[in-house]
Amino acid sequence: MTQFEDSDRDLLAELSTNDFELISAYLDGELSTAEKAQVQGWIDSDPDLKAVYTRMLTVQGQMQNFKMPESDRSVAEITANVF
Repeated sequence: MTQFEDSDRDLLAELSTNDFELISAYLDGELSTAEKAQVQGWIDSDPDLKAVYTRMLTVQGQMQNFKMPESDRSVAEITANVF
């Protein structure tokens, strides 16, 4: 699994929560056409932001390929302890 480097952590710390949420929504395909264009413009014009976007994209890809470990408990048993 890819580890965030110190420079990536610094960049993430500098992002506002709103910017981070917008990039995350961009990756998830949840933005309007205008918002997509805005975020893509930021990514295209800011090398630091592009680095964060690229790292988040890598993590997203790794998560999609992540295999959950087998469990001997049913989903109902697990969620009963959560909710």
